[in-house]
Amino acid sequence: MLINYDTSVEEIQPNDYREDFDLTVHYFPDHKAYSLIMMFFNPRVFYEKVAKNFTYDNWMKPLRVDQLNEERFLDIVKESYISHLALDYKVSDKVSGEPDYLKPNAPENRYFEYYLLYRNEDELEIYLWGVKQGIVEVVGYDEHEKYYKFTNENSNEAFNCTINTSSDKFNTFTIVSINSEPANIVLKIKKGYTTRPI
Repeated sequence: MLINYDTSVEEIQPNDYREDFDLTVHYFPDHKAYSLIMMFFNPRVFYEKVAKNFTYDNWMKPLRVDQLNEERFLDIVKESYISHLALDYKVSDKVSGEPDYLKPNAPENRYFEYYLLYRNEDELEIYLWGVKQGIVEVVGYDEHEKYYKFTNENSNEAFNCTINTSSDKFNTFTIVSINSEPANIVLKIKKGYTTRPI
C-alpha cells in the first residue's frame, strides 16, 4: 500500500524497501514533514497499528491545532510505534506552487503574520497564522466589490473560516476591517499547483 504526498516516485526502486520493517518512509530532505511517501508491506499491520488511531478526537488534539495535516499524519504514525525505516535521499520534489504561507504586503498590518486564501467552485477559505491578538471577525471585498464576512472557526492563536460563495472568480481580496477596526490589507488567492521536471 503506497501513500504519496507531493513527491515523485520515479527514482524509487523496489529494492529500496526493507521487508524487516512494517513501513518505509521517504522524506523530501528539505521539508521532512511536508512531503512524504510511505510504503506499507502489510495492510493489516497498518490498519491495526495506525488506522485505528485516526479518530476525530486524536486528529484534533489541542497539541495538533497549529500543525499541518502532513505533520499530524506523521505524528500519529510515530505514536503507533510501528517499526519503520526512514529514507531521505530517494525522493524529489516535483510540485511547484505558491507557498502555503503567504506574507501580506501591508506594513500597517498588526494583526497576523501569514495567510492563505483559497477558493474552489463553491467555497472561499481564509486562514491567518501568527495572530498577534485574537481575531473574531474579518470583513472585506473582492475585485467585483462584493463583500464577505468571515467569523473565526478556530482559536485565538489562529483564524480560519470557510464560507459558501457564488461562482464569481477573483484574484485578490481586500480586508477592510478586523474585529470592526478599519484595515486595508490585500490578500491574493492561492493558485493551483503545477508539476515541473525533476
